[in-house]
Amino acid sequence: MREADTAATFAVRLRSAQPLTPWRGDTVTLPGDAAHAMSPGRGEGANATLRDARSLGRVVTGCVRQGTPLAIAKGAYEAETPAYGNEMVERSRRQPLFDRGSR
Repeated sequence: MREADTAATFAVRLRSAQPLTPWRGDTVTLPGDAAHAMSPGRGEGANATLRDARSLGRVVTGCVRQGTPLAIAKGAYEAETPAYGNEMVERSRRQPLFDRGSR
């Protein structure tokens, strides 16, 4: 604190996404912060993005390997995303900074 550059210090307003409900769209889907933005203090935004990437990759791979229509695969991804995304956003709202003592 003593070494802080107080002249360069400013408040930052943190915002989190509202709870996401399943959505429909033919050509666009939402991964990562586009779907569930949250406080950076917990470090979970990157985790959510990686989980989204894994999930989306899995359903797109299903399109190629099993011939699943893209709309059905995309719908499966969009149905599972709100469940874990909303949970992570809510945790970031309740406790915006990770408590290192709780490990």
